[in-house]
Amino acid sequence: MATYSSGMLLLTSEYALSVMAYLAGQGSGFCKVPVIAQAVGLTEPYTFKVVTSLENAGLVTTLRGRAGGAKLSRSPQKISLLDVVNAVGSLKRTVPTPRGAIGASLAPLNRKLDAMVSDLEKRLSATTLADVAARRAERL
Repeated sequence: MATYSSGMLLLTSEYALSVMAYLAGQGSGFCKVPVIAQAVGLTEPYTFKVVTSLENAGLVTTLRGRAGGAKLSRSPQKISLLDVVNAVGSLKRTVPTPRGAIGASLAPLNRKLDAMVSDLEKRLSATTLADVAARRAERL
């Protein structure tokens, strides 16, 4: 049985994408979390939470101490946007489809929504942080 989340792209996913795009533009050195927070417009505690999720997913490496911070764990060409979204949440459905006549009447809508989510996952999977950084550089 398929289920839905409350939003296609959760706010935390958008924040994680912002953090990762910022790190992709900073080279190979460690960036301090307060600097990241200020750059992407988040509070420090929330940025720590996002960075921790990204670290747990293997997308960033962190180092404590004066020289510490966070950096990408691999090149931006090898990190898809779907990797980032999955690190902090999921696009999978989480609310059960009703049973009986109501569920049956929703089946065409659910099939359409499932196709949309599948298309979004494919597009996110095919787009890397390097792609995002290149587009950002073109606009500057």
